[in-house]
Amino acid sequence: MPAQQQQNITIPAPGSMGLNTEQAPTAQDGSFALKADNAIIDQFGRVGSRKAFAELTNVYNLSYSQAVGTVSTKKEVITMGTGSIGDAQYVLVLVRVDQYNIANTVIQSDWSLCTLDQSGTNWELNEITTPSFAVPTALDKAKIVAFNDAFYLFSDGNECVVWDGTTHRSSSRAGPTQTK
Repeated sequence: MPAQQQQNITIPAPGSMGLNTEQAPTAQDGSFALKADNAIIDQFGRVGSRKAFAELTNVYNLSYSQAVGTVSTKKEVITMGTGSIGDAQYVLVLVRVDQYNIANTVIQSDWSLCTLDQSGTNWELNEITTPSFAVPTALDKAKIVAFNDAFYLFSDGNECVVWDGTTHRSSSRAGPTQTK
């Protein structure tokens, strides 16, 4: 019997609806998204993932210096980590605050490490005091890891920040340097 040419078939899985598939977006069933303005398209034209767009909170207990000429600000969650310290559960969040001038150009960015805390039926982001960072822009690709009753914040070129639920400290080892 001669070999037959392989054919692609689509097997829909509940919840995925076209995300992280090898199939071209034009060949997929478009009913899963009427508007995909929050989609990330990879180098092969696939819908790779979607960033969250719903606001969980509008209460940001953050401190940052107001830049001269700021007319608006935008707060964005960069990364989150969940874990436990002892019997307590925590969500640690890294937030970036961009300040824009009248020409809608970013004139200053600040980063804050926060806990996500429930206050009644609302959620609040409460800042944790951290040391200054050698390369603050590297925090845009930071990772938060929960391990051994502590949270660790890793970012390229910066010392690792360790938070034990009440206090923070920097490890003596700087983050790895990325080479291209």
